[in-house]
Amino acid sequence: MDRDFGIIGTHFMHHISSDHVTHHLFSRIPHYYTPIASRAIVPLLGKHYHGRGQFGYEDLRVAFRDCQWVEGSLEKDIKFGLRKGGDSTEANTRDEALWYRSGVSPAPEYKMRKR
Repeated sequence: MDRDFGIIGTHFMHHISSDHVTHHLFSRIPHYYTPIASRAIVPLLGKHYHGRGQFGYEDLRVAFRDCQWVEGSLEKDIKFGLRKGGDSTEANTRDEALWYRSGVSPAPEYKMRKR
């Protein structure tokens, strides 16, 4: 979802919130092209585009509490035939998938615990 939170998000944060969907689809696009790209992409997304929202405390709380996030899962990769059992080598990472999880996103330290 794209979110508007005034001049801070638009000017100082270089459209990262107002053109957030475009940023996620094309993360290497220069920030000065995201408004143009968003105008082209949003009609193509159709019902998959969730609109533009505001950026208040309640909106932020809902986003962190209820939104989905993704992570890799060796078990699901094996179950759906993307990888063979016990094959977790770096050479096979092109066959990995990212799987949706609902609920609260973990803290950044979450991934560090596994190392």
